[in-house]
Amino acid sequence: MSVKMRKALLVASAALVVAIAALPAIGQANAAANGQSSTPNAANKQKPWINHVIYNGYERSLSYPLLIEPGRVWMGVYDMSDLVMEYRREFDEKTGKITFTNPWRRIELQVGSKTALINGNKVMLAAAPKRHEGTVYLPVQLLTQLLGQEVTWDSKTLTLTVHVQSRVLAVGWLDVYFWVDKLYGNIYKAKKGERAVLISRATKDMRTAQYMEIDSLQNDRYLLRVLDRYAEPTQITKLLIEQNQLIAQAAVSYPGSWGLESIERSGNSLIMIDGLSVQLAEPGVETRKYNMKAYGVNEPFAVEAVFDDAMLVRAYSSRTLLLVDLREKKTYALYKLLLDEKEQKFIDDATAYNDGYPGDQLKLSGRKGDILTFKHTRLMEPFGEETLTFALPREVSSLPGATK
Repeated sequence: MSVKMRKALLVASAALVVAIAALPAIGQANAAANGQSSTPNAANKQKPWINHVIYNGYERSLSYPLLIEPGRVWMGVYDMSDLVMEYRREFDEKTGKITFTNPWRRIELQVGSKTALINGNKVMLAAAPKRHEGTVYLPVQLLTQLLGQEVTWDSKTLTLTVHVQSRVLAVGWLDVYFWVDKLYGNIYKAKKGERAVLISRATKDMRTAQYMEIDSLQNDRYLLRVLDRYAEPTQITKLLIEQNQLIAQAAVSYPGSWGLESIERSGNSLIMIDGLSVQLAEPGVETRKYNMKAYGVNEPFAVEAVFDDAMLVRAYSSRTLLLVDLREKKTYALYKLLLDEKEQKFIDDATAYNDGYPGDQLKLSGRKGDILTFKHTRLMEPFGEETLTFALPREVSSLPGATK
């Protein structure tokens, strides 16, 4: 081969190499022109969709997916507030101000700002809260930095684990919020936009309580129910708040995990069971208290009706209805007086061997004078519903009103 031929081949080979090397650049230019990523795999790579966390050992769904970025994970503000239930969350959509409040801390954040306020003191954040696709997101580091919770992120499995410990329970009604310290019994209150203040202290043992409910009564009165229904025994504590004062408290414990449901009101009175006692709290009137043990009731019970001179309670172990005569201080086991011997034996056997289920199936349907009328669903043949009556022993007939 001549020297000229070899030079021609070398030039052609070099030109081919240059052309091949130019192909990716051409592809990148075309992709850029079409609005696509210049990285070959980036166009097909999707952001991970993670809409759950591991919360205190259990998987918990989120309303908005986590936002995952290099070196940072974000969570929607509403989801974060659900994870730290001891904090009241306030969010102003117009101003972008976010506030978390518990009995000891008031944390103020601002969308777009790395400066936060804790009880009025400035704290710098690693990243500012931001809006993303119509939702405000907070960096999950806030759970640790400001809210004091334990958080871990596994980048390999894309798993966010949150462990929350709190000794307070929280509940709100419109613009009022309450907290109860389970350990010390302290009760705190805050109105919208305000810091929490200590208003009173309960003496009942609420250490095992899991959650709290609220009823708004009239004239700045609130009923707080501090509850433990997830374990044994079932525990129900009630706190009556009036004008920032604890005016009545009561607690009852039912063996097992299935508790009897008691009525809460009778006329203007609020019914609160405290151990083996019944409290009737009424606005402007001194709370009436009845020790059921003095009337012969020696086990936990639920209240089903209250009259001026009598009370109907259901015993927990047997699920049987007891008529407590408040005037004569006597108690009647109604199933022994109204049902036949076979059904009585059925109930006694159920009490001994089957935790009392299904009870006596007696339900009050009304009262006229001293005559109480009951509906009874028979437990044995002939099955069906029947009407039974019981007359309170009275020398002079009375006509008290009843609440069922």
